[in-house]
Amino acid sequence: MWRGITDLVKAAASMLHSGSVPPNTPSKYKEDLSKVNFLASKKFYVVFWSVIILAIFYIASIGVLFLTASAPSLTIPFVSIFTETIKILAVIIASYLGVQTVLDYRIQSNSNVELQGSSSFSQEIIDEELIAKFAEQYKSDPSYAPLEWIEKGDPNK
Repeated sequence: MWRGITDLVKAAASMLHSGSVPPNTPSKYKEDLSKVNFLASKKFYVVFWSVIILAIFYIASIGVLFLTASAPSLTIPFVSIFTETIKILAVIIASYLGVQTVLDYRIQSNSNVELQGSSSFSQEIIDEELIAKFAEQYKSDPSYAPLEWIEKGDPNK
C-alpha cells in the first residue's frame, strides 16, 4: 500500500519535471515520457493554480461559515454569496481554458511556455571603392552629401 502511494507521488512529480520518468515505465516509453513537463503548459498551469485558489477559498469559507453560527441570520446569505462566487470563478476558468483550447486547435499552436532562444550574427561591411565611385559620380549633384559631412555635423553651427 505504502509503495503504491510513493509510486503515485513519484509519477506525479515526474510529470512536472523534464527529464524524469515515472517508476516502472517500460523502456520503449522512457524517451517520450522524459520530454513531458506539464508545468510548461499554460492550460495545466491555470488549472493547477485554479484548484489551489478554489481550495483556499473553500477552506476560508468553511471558517467563515462557523463564525456565522453566532449570527444565524448571516448564514443563509453567506452560503448564497459563496455558491454564486464559486460558480462565477468556475465559469471564468472554464471559459479561459475553452478559448485557449479552441485557439490552439484553430491556429495549430500549442500552449507551451518553454524558454527558447536563438542567436544571430550580422556584420556590416563598408565597401570603400563603392563609396568613392558614387562620391565621384555625384560630386556635382547638390543633393548628395558625403558621409564625412554627415559624421562631422553642420559646419555652420
